[in-house]
Amino acid sequence: MEYYSSDQLFKYFSAEIKSSANAKMNQLRKEIDELKAVQLKKIDEELKSSVERALTLELKEADTDYSYEINRILMENSKKLMNKRTELLNSVFNEVKSKLLLFLKTDEYKSLMNIKVESLNTLFKNKKVIFNIMKNDKLLTDAIINNFHNEYEIKPTDKIVLGGFFADCDELGIEVDETLDFKLEDKKQWFYEKSNLFINK
Repeated sequence: MEYYSSDQLFKYFSAEIKSSANAKMNQLRKEIDELKAVQLKKIDEELKSSVERALTLELKEADTDYSYEINRILMENSKKLMNKRTELLNSVFNEVKSKLLLFLKTDEYKSLMNIKVESLNTLFKNKKVIFNIMKNDKLLTDAIINNFHNEYEIKPTDKIVLGGFFADCDELGIEVDETLDFKLEDKKQWFYEKSNLFINK
């Protein structure tokens, strides 16, 4: 089903962002080379017309100006690329969130929650479990009622907005986070760290 293909969407946007970043960096390198050529030409002309002492001073000034200009260009382009990177990645995850909200109304979500809840029976055998769930999540409420065979309490919470549940057993000191909120945030962190969308200076 389409809702399980978010990794493909991430890979697509990763390629797009890397392509954009490479284009920007190639343009930046071209600007740097042009600036360097201008500076070298200036220095060459000054070498031919200045005395050694004056030339030394001019070279130092030119080097300072050149370094400053290079740093300015690098900083400006890095900020633009980082802003674009953040904008595109946020767009990816906003789209995923929208699809997850639609997923909450499907039979696939109901089946997934049935399986997740059923799997907790052995872990929490003869123990009371508190299920923290999204408000008005009827499919998950039914999944708990029909599939969990130990003592339980269902607590709706505003902290969960994308579905799934957070199961807590005080007696055993065990927590199980099966919220889609957590899974998306975890995937988001992984994507930011592993997508290689970094600026090489």
